[in-house]
Amino acid sequence: MKIARTPRAPFVFGLLSLLLAATPCPAQSQTNHDEIFPVIKMDDVPVADAVKHLARQAGMNCIIDPRVQFNPGIPSVSIAFTNLTAKEALDKILKIRRLVRIENPATTVCRIAPENLGIKPVDPQWLKNDTNAVIPVIVMEEVPLRDALVNLARQVNWTINFDGRLPAPALSAPVSIRWNKLTCKQALIALLDNFDLTIIDESSAGVVGVTKKKTP
Repeated sequence: MKIARTPRAPFVFGLLSLLLAATPCPAQSQTNHDEIFPVIKMDDVPVADAVKHLARQAGMNCIIDPRVQFNPGIPSVSIAFTNLTAKEALDKILKIRRLVRIENPATTVCRIAPENLGIKPVDPQWLKNDTNAVIPVIVMEEVPLRDALVNLARQVNWTINFDGRLPAPALSAPVSIRWNKLTCKQALIALLDNFDLTIIDESSAGVVGVTKKKTP
Protein backbone atom coordinates (compact mmCIF):
# COMPACT_ATOMS: atom_id res chain seq x y z
CA MET A 1 0.00 0.00 0.00
CA LYS A 2 1.58 3.26 -1.09
CA ILE A 3 0.01 6.68 -0.67
CA ALA A 4 1.47 9.87 -2.12
CA ARG A 5 0.44 13.43 -1.53
CA THR A 6 -2.45 14.42 -3.79
CA PRO A 7 -4.00 17.82 -4.56
CA ARG A 8 -7.05 18.74 -2.51
CA ALA A 9 -10.30 17.83 -4.25
CA PRO A 10 -12.31 20.77 -5.62
CA PHE A 11 -15.12 22.07 -3.45
CA VAL A 12 -18.41 20.47 -4.43
CA PHE A 13 -21.37 22.23 -2.87
CA GLY A 14 -24.09 20.13 -1.35
CA LEU A 15 -23.08 16.70 -2.59
CA LEU A 16 -24.79 14.29 -0.25
CA SER A 17 -25.45 10.67 -1.07
CA LEU A 18 -27.40 8.19 1.03
CA LEU A 19 -26.93 4.86 -0.69
CA LEU A 20 -29.96 2.78 0.20
CA ALA A 21 -29.05 -0.50 -1.48
CA ALA A 22 -30.24 -3.52 0.44
CA THR A 23 -26.79 -5.15 0.46
CA PRO A 24 -23.21 -3.93 0.05
CA CYS A 25 -21.53 -4.43 -3.27
CA PRO A 26 -19.43 -7.59 -3.73
CA ALA A 27 -16.15 -5.67 -3.47
CA GLN A 28 -17.14 -4.38 -0.03
CA SER A 29 -18.25 -7.78 1.28
CA GLN A 30 -14.99 -9.42 0.19
CA THR A 31 -12.71 -6.85 1.83
CA ASN A 32 -10.40 -8.35 4.44
CA HIS A 33 -10.05 -5.65 7.08
CA ASP A 34 -7.49 -7.74 9.00
CA GLU A 35 -5.17 -8.09 6.02
CA ILE A 36 -1.49 -7.70 6.89
CA PHE A 37 0.29 -5.48 4.37
CA PRO A 38 3.94 -6.30 3.63
CA VAL A 39 4.63 -2.57 3.18
CA ILE A 40 2.62 0.53 4.03
CA LYS A 41 4.40 3.58 2.70
CA MET A 42 3.37 7.22 2.73
CA ASP A 43 5.27 10.16 1.31
CA ASP A 44 4.32 13.63 2.56
CA VAL A 45 0.64 12.76 2.99
CA PRO A 46 -1.58 15.16 5.00
CA VAL A 47 -2.43 13.49 8.29
CA ALA A 48 -6.18 13.74 7.66
CA ASP A 49 -5.82 11.94 4.32
CA ALA A 50 -3.64 9.26 5.90
CA VAL A 51 -6.19 8.68 8.66
CA LYS A 52 -9.15 8.50 6.27
CA HIS A 53 -7.43 6.03 3.95
CA LEU A 54 -6.24 3.68 6.69
CA ALA A 55 -9.57 3.83 8.53
CA ARG A 56 -11.38 2.87 5.34
CA GLN A 57 -8.96 0.00 4.75
CA ALA A 58 -9.58 -1.13 8.32
CA GLY A 59 -13.37 -1.02 7.86
CA MET A 60 -13.78 1.68 10.50
CA ASN A 61 -16.28 4.52 10.52
CA CYS A 62 -14.31 7.56 11.62
CA ILE A 63 -14.48 11.32 11.65
CA ILE A 64 -11.66 13.80 12.12
CA ASP A 65 -11.97 16.55 14.71
CA PRO A 66 -11.73 20.02 13.09
CA ARG A 67 -8.76 20.78 15.36
CA VAL A 68 -6.96 18.09 13.36
CA GLN A 69 -8.69 18.40 9.97
CA PHE A 70 -8.08 22.14 9.61
CA ASN A 71 -4.79 22.51 11.51
CA PRO A 72 -1.95 23.30 9.06
CA GLY A 73 0.51 23.02 11.94
CA ILE A 74 0.25 19.23 12.07
CA PRO A 75 3.09 17.81 9.96
CA SER A 76 2.26 15.55 7.05
CA VAL A 77 3.02 11.85 7.23
CA SER A 78 6.08 10.21 5.70
CA ILE A 79 6.43 6.62 6.92
CA ALA A 80 7.26 3.11 5.86
CA PHE A 81 5.77 0.28 7.93
CA THR A 82 6.14 -3.44 7.32
CA ASN A 83 3.85 -6.34 8.15
CA LEU A 84 1.02 -4.38 9.76
CA THR A 85 -2.73 -4.22 9.34
CA ALA A 86 -4.29 -0.92 8.34
CA LYS A 87 -5.62 -0.47 11.89
CA GLU A 88 -2.19 -1.07 13.42
CA ALA A 89 -0.64 1.44 11.00
CA LEU A 90 -3.36 3.95 11.83
CA ASP A 91 -2.72 3.66 15.55
CA LYS A 92 1.02 4.11 15.03
CA ILE A 93 0.46 7.30 13.03
CA LEU A 94 -1.95 8.63 15.65
CA LYS A 95 0.65 8.03 18.35
CA ILE A 96 3.38 9.74 16.32
CA ARG A 97 1.18 12.79 15.75
CA ARG A 98 -0.12 12.79 19.35
CA LEU A 99 -3.69 12.08 18.33
CA VAL A 100 -6.22 9.70 19.86
CA ARG A 101 -8.99 7.49 18.52
CA ILE A 102 -12.12 7.88 20.64
CA GLU A 103 -14.44 4.93 20.19
CA ASN A 104 -18.15 5.73 20.23
CA PRO A 105 -20.21 2.54 20.66
CA ALA A 106 -23.46 4.54 20.51
CA THR A 107 -22.77 5.91 17.01
CA THR A 108 -20.20 3.35 15.77
CA VAL A 109 -18.16 6.35 14.55
CA CYS A 110 -14.76 6.85 16.17
CA ARG A 111 -13.45 10.39 16.52
CA ILE A 112 -9.83 11.32 15.75
CA ALA A 113 -8.81 14.20 17.99
CA PRO A 114 -5.77 15.77 19.66
CA GLU A 115 -4.72 13.99 22.83
CA ASN A 116 -5.18 15.49 26.29
CA LEU A 117 -8.48 17.21 25.48
CA GLY A 118 -10.51 14.89 27.68
CA ILE A 119 -13.09 14.20 24.96
CA LYS A 120 -15.69 11.65 26.02
CA PRO A 121 -17.70 9.23 23.85
CA VAL A 122 -21.18 10.24 22.77
CA ASP A 123 -23.83 9.99 25.47
CA PRO A 124 -25.92 6.94 24.50
CA GLN A 125 -29.11 8.69 25.64
CA TRP A 126 -29.28 10.43 22.24
CA LEU A 127 -29.70 7.06 20.52
CA LYS A 128 -31.97 5.31 23.00
CA ASN A 129 -35.07 5.79 20.82
CA ASP A 130 -33.37 5.27 17.48
CA THR A 131 -35.79 3.29 15.32
CA ASN A 132 -34.31 4.34 11.97
CA ALA A 133 -33.20 1.77 9.43
CA VAL A 134 -29.52 1.01 9.03
CA ILE A 135 -28.08 2.62 5.89
CA PRO A 136 -25.45 0.52 4.08
CA VAL A 137 -23.39 3.57 3.04
CA ILE A 138 -23.55 7.28 3.82
CA VAL A 139 -21.26 9.42 1.67
CA MET A 140 -20.62 13.16 1.79
CA GLU A 141 -17.98 15.08 -0.13
CA GLU A 142 -17.18 18.65 0.93
CA VAL A 143 -20.71 19.28 2.19
CA PRO A 144 -21.09 22.38 4.40
CA LEU A 145 -21.77 21.28 7.95
CA ARG A 146 -25.13 23.07 8.12
CA ASP A 147 -26.36 21.28 4.98
CA ALA A 148 -25.08 17.92 6.24
CA LEU A 149 -26.92 18.30 9.54
CA VAL A 150 -30.14 19.55 7.94
CA ASN A 151 -30.20 16.66 5.45
CA LEU A 152 -29.55 14.00 8.07
CA ALA A 153 -32.11 15.55 10.42
CA ARG A 154 -34.69 15.46 7.64
CA GLN A 155 -34.14 11.69 7.33
CA VAL A 156 -35.13 11.24 11.00
CA ASN A 157 -38.07 13.66 10.72
CA TRP A 158 -36.38 16.43 12.65
CA THR A 159 -36.20 20.12 11.81
CA ILE A 160 -33.10 21.86 13.19
CA ASN A 161 -33.27 25.29 14.77
CA PHE A 162 -29.66 26.54 14.92
CA ASP A 163 -28.64 28.77 17.82
CA GLY A 164 -28.20 32.28 16.41
CA ARG A 165 -24.96 32.64 18.37
CA LEU A 166 -23.25 29.93 16.33
CA PRO A 167 -20.71 31.56 13.99
CA ALA A 168 -21.45 31.20 10.30
CA PRO A 169 -17.91 30.01 9.42
CA ALA A 170 -18.27 27.09 11.86
CA LEU A 171 -21.45 25.91 10.15
CA SER A 172 -19.76 26.23 6.75
CA ALA A 173 -16.99 23.76 7.63
CA PRO A 174 -16.75 21.11 4.88
CA VAL A 175 -17.73 17.55 5.79
CA SER A 176 -16.32 14.58 3.89
CA ILE A 177 -17.25 11.13 5.18
CA ARG A 178 -17.91 7.61 4.01
CA TRP A 179 -19.62 5.55 6.71
CA ASN A 180 -21.00 2.05 6.54
CA LYS A 181 -23.90 0.36 8.30
CA LEU A 182 -25.31 2.99 10.63
CA THR A 183 -28.56 4.90 10.96
CA CYS A 184 -29.07 8.49 9.91
CA LYS A 185 -29.59 9.38 13.56
CA GLN A 186 -26.25 7.83 14.50
CA ALA A 187 -24.61 9.82 11.69
CA LEU A 188 -26.31 13.03 12.82
CA ILE A 189 -25.26 12.63 16.45
CA ALA A 190 -21.69 11.72 15.44
CA LEU A 191 -21.43 14.88 13.30
CA LEU A 192 -22.82 17.10 16.04
CA ASP A 193 -20.43 15.60 18.57
CA ASN A 194 -17.38 16.00 16.35
CA PHE A 195 -18.03 19.71 15.91
CA ASP A 196 -18.77 20.21 19.63
CA LEU A 197 -22.47 20.81 19.06
CA THR A 198 -25.39 19.39 21.01
CA ILE A 199 -29.16 19.12 20.86
CA ILE A 200 -31.46 21.12 23.12
CA ASP A 201 -35.19 21.60 23.39
CA GLU A 202 -36.40 18.58 21.45
CA SER A 203 -40.12 19.15 20.92
CA SER A 204 -42.95 16.76 20.21
CA ALA A 205 -43.31 18.47 16.81
CA GLY A 206 -39.86 17.20 15.78
CA VAL A 207 -38.09 20.55 16.09
CA VAL A 208 -34.69 20.40 17.81
CA GLY A 209 -32.37 23.20 18.82
CA VAL A 210 -28.67 22.88 18.10
CA THR A 211 -26.13 24.87 20.07
CA LYS A 212 -22.51 24.79 21.19
CA LYS A 213 -21.59 22.29 23.88
CA LYS A 214 -20.80 23.77 27.25
CA THR A 215 -17.14 23.45 28.11
CA PRO A 216 -16.42 21.61 31.38
